[in-house]
Amino acid sequence: MVERVAIIAAGESLERGDSSDTGGEVVSEGHPLVPIRVLIVDDSDVVASSLERVLALEADIDVVGVARTERDALTIAADEMTDVLVMDYRLGEADGIRAAERVRRVQPAVRVVLLSGDVTDSYMQGRARIARLDGILAKTGNLTVALPAAIRRARSVCSATAQRRSERAAGRASRDC
Repeated sequence: MVERVAIIAAGESLERGDSSDTGGEVVSEGHPLVPIRVLIVDDSDVVASSLERVLALEADIDVVGVARTERDALTIAADEMTDVLVMDYRLGEADGIRAAERVRRVQPAVRVVLLSGDVTDSYMQGRARIARLDGILAKTGNLTVALPAAIRRARSVCSATAQRRSERAAGRASRDC
């Protein structure tokens, strides 16, 4: 069965503090929020730096690395535990979906948000579904709210199913989380 991939327009309205913005997680006093560890992969220095600056403003998101190539992403993924991979669809000469699949071989539980200039590309959408990516986010527009929300949404999918899957996998990391 092929799962739906969430397509998120960068201009969509998500208010801070909305329960969908945090994946429904509640933080109580005295219990520090475990940060979502994010690896950004984009071949553009300007885009990657902008994404890193946007995420630096979020208390619950920690950028563990920024890669410009698939090879760099694999190197970082081998050294740093990552919860969510933010991957450019057109990664220079590489293919972002294929690169995400390769990172998943190193970290099977990583969730993937794909960035694309054209989220209406049905070929890309189909490939993203087959690869079981967690979301497609439009690069156009204001990403200051949409990107953190997409990351939290991808992470919440993992959080909601982790216990059931860990029981079945008996401690093994699973591609499905």
